Amino acid sequence: MESFIGSSYEPMFTDRGGNDERAAYFYDTAKVERMPMTGELGIEPFAQRWIRLPGVDQAFRGFDRNPYIGSFQFGNHRFMLVNAHLFFGGTASADMNRRALEAYAVGRYADLRRDDEYAFSPNIIALGDFNIPIAASGDPIYDALSRRGLTVPKHSTRIASSISTDAQYDQVAFFPSLKRKIKNSGVFDYDSAVFSELWDRLSEEDFKAYCRYYISDHRPMWVEVDFD
Repeated sequence: MESFIGSSYEPMFTDRGGNDERAAYFYDTAKVERMPMTGELGIEPFAQRWIRLPGVDQAFRGFDRNPYIGSFQFGNHRFMLVNAHLFFGGTASADMNRRALEAYAVGRYADLRRDDEYAFSPNIIALGDFNIPIAASGDPIYDALSRRGLTVPKHSTRIASSISTDAQYDQVAFFPSLKRKIKNSGVFDYDSAVFSELWDRLSEEDFKAYCRYYISDHRPMWVEVDFD
């Protein structure tokens, strides 16, 4: 791998969570410095009662996969990332409510930390697979995530992150003070760039089914932030 990406990249990752999944960061040490604030986000039992939403009677019992907090420094700027993969389940109300409560828990954590004078950094970015069908007001998962002030940049209207649907599952969420520093953002459409011979030979449906198990069923999302 080093011959393809260079020797300056390093990984950091969690142990397995729900669905035997890990969360990870893969970063360029020549550009950013890894900082000591790291760990999985867990809501202590006594605080779980504060994870609640209007119209949802269901109790929050913790994350299916604890979001993974990583901290980095670029120049003189520190920032914290909250890497999340929310519970999906299905379209049943109990599953949707559980996912919404997880989304609100992420937003609440970020909101509490940005105003905490003892927080490691006020620059907090929540990112990952939030399983948001539509990143717009009225979607219950988006409304829960943004309830405490997180917002998302406008991404490509033509390409969604999921290769199988037009769902906008993946997002990078900022508070307005940091969102103003976004220079550019989008979704990388790798469909015809990876396994190009299969792209030419297979139907679109078969190609996406192949990618699902050999690469990912999600396209990478990227955001360019100017901290200066």
